[in-house]
Amino acid sequence: MGTLVYELPGEKEKVRKVLDFVPQEWSCADAHLFATRDHYENAKISGVRIGYYWDKESPIFSETDDLPFEDEDPNRKRRLFSFEESKTFEGELSSIYLNRLGINKPVMDVAFAKKLLDGFLEKGYKGVVDAVKLSEGYNDEKVYAERIKLSHFSELVLIDWNELFGGRKENLSAIINGLRELGLREVKP
Repeated sequence: MGTLVYELPGEKEKVRKVLDFVPQEWSCADAHLFATRDHYENAKISGVRIGYYWDKESPIFSETDDLPFEDEDPNRKRRLFSFEESKTFEGELSSIYLNRLGINKPVMDVAFAKKLLDGFLEKGYKGVVDAVKLSEGYNDEKVYAERIKLSHFSELVLIDWNELFGGRKENLSAIINGLRELGLREVKP
């Protein structure tokens, strides 16, 4: 197994470019992006999360106890409340959540996830994005060949590969070269 770690850029345009490096043919993406304190202060935040799940046909809206990104603990258990479909809300979503989006989803695949997340990153949402290429014959994101993870919480970009499951560093060369071209500094894992 190999790992490379880079500093996550501070500019949202560069973060969006890092997301763009994720190959569209990869297996799935997980993500949880939150509205920032600036959103809470300058826009109406609805307290509603939109979630896309690998085993659901359409997105699910839930009322939630999200906090601004700067106050969030990524490991905190969030409370979700059912959201009546007939109910409407005003303002911006408090967060977006993706769970294994791309697994068994010909339409909501990694390319779809990238477009969706790019829109939220453009608006300034922050959090974690984790995309993987699964090993042949596996449907579990823990058994991946290659992965890229962006985290505003750690301010790092993690790239790793697992040779036991078919991952190769050379398969990630386009991502690695792209990060270097963006001027991201490599740090010791």
